[in-house]
Amino acid sequence: MVQASKGLIDLLACIRLARSASYLVVDVTWTLQDAKNRFSAVVDAAARGTPQKVTRRGKWVSVVISAEDYQRFQRLDAASAPSLAELLLQMPQDDEAFERMSLTPREFPCF
Repeated sequence: MVQASKGLIDLLACIRLARSASYLVVDVTWTLQDAKNRFSAVVDAAARGTPQKVTRRGKWVSVVISAEDYQRFQRLDAASAPSLAELLLQMPQDDEAFERMSLTPREFPCF
């Protein structure tokens, strides 16, 4: 009987296969220590298009994704950001008076 290391068992336990649409989705979660020890494997898997989740003390803290996915997210974010003109048009456009704060002027020494 072959005995696997705890890290390998944890890794295999974290890999879940699910059918989504017509393709296979692999959800891989790494502990921070395993991700540091096997960083090349994490990056290679992300480069192949599979996001790699990283946990610290059991809490999900980051995701390693491919550069292509990152650029796609950046384009989507930029496309959904409002333009300066849109932001200016969102400003209140009423001519109502606003309440001013009553402040006492500071005293300046005369030289």
